[in-house]
Amino acid sequence: MSKDCMSTMELKIESRNNFASGAYLVTAISQNNVDKNALYTITADLPKFMLPFTYTNIDGEVEIVYEVGNLVKLSYFKGELSTDEYVGLWISLLQPLLECGDWFLNSSSFVLNMDYLYYDKKEKSAMYMYVPAIEGNASKSTWGEMAKSLSKIITVSDKELENRVLRYILDNFTPREFLEMLKDYTAQNSQQALPHTSQHISVQNSEPCSFDESIDIGFLPISADLSDEPEIKSQRTKEKKFRMFGTKSKKKNRSKDSSEQCDNELPQVYEIPIIAEKTIDHPQEQITIIDITESIPFMLQKTRFKCVGKSELPQLIDVEIGEGDIFSIGRYDAALGKPQSTFEFDKKTKAVSRRHAVIERDIEGYKLIDLCSRAGTFIDGQKLPPNTPYQLAIGTRVSFGNFGADYVWDVG
Repeated sequence: MSKDCMSTMELKIESRNNFASGAYLVTAISQNNVDKNALYTITADLPKFMLPFTYTNIDGEVEIVYEVGNLVKLSYFKGELSTDEYVGLWISLLQPLLECGDWFLNSSSFVLNMDYLYYDKKEKSAMYMYVPAIEGNASKSTWGEMAKSLSKIITVSDKELENRVLRYILDNFTPREFLEMLKDYTAQNSQQALPHTSQHISVQNSEPCSFDESIDIGFLPISADLSDEPEIKSQRTKEKKFRMFGTKSKKKNRSKDSSEQCDNELPQVYEIPIIAEKTIDHPQEQITIIDITESIPFMLQKTRFKCVGKSELPQLIDVEIGEGDIFSIGRYDAALGKPQSTFEFDKKTKAVSRRHAVIERDIEGYKLIDLCSRAGTFIDGQKLPPNTPYQLAIGTRVSFGNFGADYVWDVG
């Protein structure tokens, strides 16, 4: 079992996982600080935007255990979304802060750290970790950090909408006005109706929760427009339905070489040129170029997966990331027309999910996490539970799915 302890304000959260139980989060609050009305209400009727939990009274504290299950961290879903997907994501994040009063909840008790914000692929919505405490931990600054982090991870194909969203975040952002802006924008552009619009956007008569809407989150840079791709935009506009994060499209596959896409996504590898041995005259001794170069430490180690499965699959997957970064692995989706993962298998590799797994690098090394993939990720033949980090070691055999995408972790 591995444990990772992190502090959010004064709240300590432990992330625990193992092959038997999967991943879960644990925190504890003083019994004197428990919001009993909120605790009893959400125990009887858990809102859809909250992680399932259980709690136990231990030595004057209430220990709360949150079940992660088949949910996936939202921070793993880097990529460009369609307009409907983008709008739907913002709605699923903001409407709980406006409607939390219906469950006697306090918006300051939401954990707004992106490390603990999850995504439910089945319900197509974000999921919060909520701590039922009288004195919450969230503040204007933590909400601002979450908004900044999300804007760096998720972009939208409609650059006019993206710029408008960023301007609203900069200009005295309030969730209610922000949702109204999304509603007006989609209506003006004849987009598909927003999900649950009548229930979630018209919230003037709902019971308010304690949420300060005068939020200043500081400077947020507006990203430059990407290169226009009329073919892709036309294809997305004509789609009747576009589900979040890579739902299969009925459109004809674009004739695009996925291997070329993947190559463009891989980090550049620098090679040290071979220098011929040459002597240099010196009044006291002879020094060679080889003597000098051999004394320089070789810092560019290559971390990679080497294929031991089907010969037609990519033979090497170079994983070159810095500490704190992630490397995602998936399958190319011709319907989207753009890579959604750092490395992508060919679109015909059906047993690999569009977003299959990620590799995180920290001070301890490289960890592999399965993203609730359809066919699973296997470590030396044993299925890895979703959201359960596994420490990679030289020689570890990893199988992406069950069709022969078998690789061995190697450090050159």
